[in-house]
Amino acid sequence: ARFRAVVLTGTAGEVLSGPQQSAFEEYFRNGGGLVAVHDAIETEPGWAFLTEVLGARATGRTDPQSAQVRVADQVHPSTKALPEYWQRTDRWYNFDANVRGLSHVLATVDEPSYSGGTMGTDHPVAWCKDWKGGRSFYVAGGGTAAAYDDNRFAGHLGGAVLWATGTTDGDCGATVVANYKQS
Repeated sequence: ARFRAVVLTGTAGEVLSGPQQSAFEEYFRNGGGLVAVHDAIETEPGWAFLTEVLGARATGRTDPQSAQVRVADQVHPSTKALPEYWQRTDRWYNFDANVRGLSHVLATVDEPSYSGGTMGTDHPVAWCKDWKGGRSFYVAGGGTAAAYDDNRFAGHLGGAVLWATGTTDGDCGATVVANYKQS
């Protein structure tokens, strides 16, 4: 209760006991925030609540390689300082579902710009949502040590934390699929 957001990074696998999961669910429903970074998508894979909070689960990832990210929302505090097209090197996750329509998609990766993508022309890599009382933010980036030396990526995470803590506002209503056009 004394924290405004929890940041999960480097947490793939089983990391919480049953009572800890229950405590997190209560915390989140009471307005807590979550910032999940890269392999957090693999945290507690059997925990349905976290799956709903995240919106998807990983089906695999690539080795580090350069790819082009398209920043769709340049107003949200996590993305407002990013260019519309952002070339960066990371490990790129594929997901079991596209979160568009359930979450607000902030950025996508251009699959033709790298090898190993399986989601097609709409491959979200950063998204957020207000859900069941809490705030949830996920970014697929952060899979290499070099990612954290990138000032733009650091600013992206900093903005995510500010939003997840409620320190600053940002629209995280679900992206309306019918209003979306991939270019």
